[in-house]
Amino acid sequence: MSVSALMLSACSTTLPPAAPPIQQNLLTRCPETLPALTDGTGRDVVLTMREWAGQYQRCAIRHNGLVDALTATEATDEKAQRPAPATD
Repeated sequence: MSVSALMLSACSTTLPPAAPPIQQNLLTRCPETLPALTDGTGRDVVLTMREWAGQYQRCAIRHNGLVDALTATEATDEKAQRPAPATD
């Protein structure tokens, strides 16, 4: 193989950009169990439902953040795989 062929192949090879890191807090699992009602009074129901809503909101924020991060990573990967426009 000639030296010019080696140089040509080395110049035509580009590394894809590194995927952005995913924040560790987005990789936290949602709770598998919810607090149980203790006595069935109105106060207990309201407090328990408030806790359920809070857990859902915290989990949904992380889940949506993870979806956004993965979507951005896929877009970056697709952009890196597109051929570069030809220049004259």
